[in-house]
Amino acid sequence: MSDDGSDLAKKFLEQVTPAAEGATILESMSAPADRAEALLPTVDYPEPLKPDVESAVEKLAFGDALTPPEQFALEAIIIPDKRPAIDIEDGDYAVGHRDWLHLNEAAAKKTIVAALPSIGRIELPDHPSLPFGGTGFVVGEGLLMTNRHVAEIFCGGLGARGLVFRSGHRAGIDLKREAIGGSEFVEVKGIAMIHPYWDMALLEVEGLPAGATPLRLAITDPDELLGRDVAVIGYPAFDPRNDARVQNQVFNNVYDVKRLMPGKLNGRAPIHSFGKEVPSAKHDSSTLGGASGSAVIDIASGDIVALHFAGLYLKTNYGVPAADLARDSRIVDAGVNFAAAAPAGAGPWDEWWRTAGGVEAKAAAPAAPAAADRKVIVTADAGAGGRWKIPIEISIDVGPAVPAKP
Repeated sequence: MSDDGSDLAKKFLEQVTPAAEGATILESMSAPADRAEALLPTVDYPEPLKPDVESAVEKLAFGDALTPPEQFALEAIIIPDKRPAIDIEDGDYAVGHRDWLHLNEAAAKKTIVAALPSIGRIELPDHPSLPFGGTGFVVGEGLLMTNRHVAEIFCGGLGARGLVFRSGHRAGIDLKREAIGGSEFVEVKGIAMIHPYWDMALLEVEGLPAGATPLRLAITDPDELLGRDVAVIGYPAFDPRNDARVQNQVFNNVYDVKRLMPGKLNGRAPIHSFGKEVPSAKHDSSTLGGASGSAVIDIASGDIVALHFAGLYLKTNYGVPAADLARDSRIVDAGVNFAAAAPAGAGPWDEWWRTAGGVEAKAAAPAAPAAADRKVIVTADAGAGGRWKIPIEISIDVGPAVPAKP
């Protein structure tokens, strides 16, 4: 790891280590011995790494430069310990980390355990190389929320009209998929929305189990919840962009299963997303690629404060703020479960809806037909054929255009 990388890692460690209000851990503790005690890992780690861990902690306490083995110990042992990934087993968990023991208390456990049955893995049964695309969770009657970049793996279109499954693709959600096994699969039947501004999509399902009740989304701005404990629940997958050794240490070399990843909510920050800069919510939980679409839950209220969609290694993670989603009437009208009605008002997403045709399509849509079986439903990619219910079903395959002979 370069000197710049070491500095970045040390800065991140200061950020996620408990300290006095308004100060970092190194600023708030005058004695190096106290700093070292706070920085030591709280869980067991391999015996061969102990000398490097202890020397790294001592040097951090004094502000000295680290050797390459000590830098690895910093990233692979010390930092992950501050933001662990906790196993979910039989719909429950047990925390052994000193900094997060309060998640074992009755109130926090009740909140987190209640949410677990409603969060699942977005499955891709027919994809040639991807077994799953990310995480999703129940937000309304027969309604799932996930990321736009997850949904676009298997569907096309933008807005709330004309959304189609890509030819030869299906999707579902598995509400179990724990490290100890188990499966509870529900097929995705339709796409309700691909948001043109946020990295968010709504999927339609039928036959959710009784325990998979809609989770409630917050309307409180992330800036008003600064420093609150959050539980990110999702399915982190191995990410080749990050150090494999560090990932294996954080996630115990187990991936693609349901995990609890605690952290802190850190207000807002801008990030580039789908051709625009968006004012996202920040959190510092340990996440990987498969965690896209995870629920970021405020442990105090039980409300979802953000939809996780991106992260920068040793910097921060980003989520779609639930409070902003609550201000978009199209999302409310789709049936998403919010804690309360948000104050009305325009947002930057309105222009993107007009660009996507969402507003005009909604205004120009003809009255609903008298019989449901007369509704036109397109279920194949444009140009690759189509299927319509008129009420009879006709399949038409259109091949590539053949130029006329001169």
